[in-house]
Amino acid sequence: MGSACVGIVTFFVFLFILEFLETKSRITAWRSSAPWLPLVGFTALATIVHIPFCIVLLAGSSYAVWAYRRTSSVRHAPRSSKVKEVA
Repeated sequence: MGSACVGIVTFFVFLFILEFLETKSRITAWRSSAPWLPLVGFTALATIVHIPFCIVLLAGSSYAVWAYRRTSSVRHAPRSSKVKEVA
């Protein structure tokens, strides 16, 4: 479970970095990557306290669907008034 936690932390960090490089906005990068933080905490808890893998997999995958939808909605939201001026 520790390697899964490290993998999710790596995913979170790279998602933030890539989103920041694309949008040049730390706020947008944070809003799109922050929904994944509870998954990091849950896998860290599962590493410290033995939680069966099937429960972690079920809860993590159902939460990941919500986090993906939240990330997707942040990415497709209007970013600022600058977009309207350029278009």
